[in-house]
Amino acid sequence: MKQSYSAKQLLSAMEEIDVSQATDPDRLLVKYTPKNKDAIYDVCDLDGRVISTGKLDDDLTEICIEKLGKERYMLWVVDGSEIIKSLFKVS
Repeated sequence: MKQSYSAKQLLSAMEEIDVSQATDPDRLLVKYTPKNKDAIYDVCDLDGRVISTGKLDDDLTEICIEKLGKERYMLWVVDGSEIIKSLFKVS
């Protein structure tokens, strides 16, 4: 079973991070400096279901989004006890 985020987590993670589409339309750029060496990201649909996950690189992480449909998604960063989210749209 895939992980999902609860309504409480969805509402409590209000801070956003810098997310943009790369020059390669199949890549998403995440500008974020992790505070914890084990920081990860989750790409989720708008219902909170995790679609993909991975480890964050130092300051700039590229995420492959080629298999995502042209919809809106949430990017979650889990950095220690901190959870940060950002909405993005695949176009």
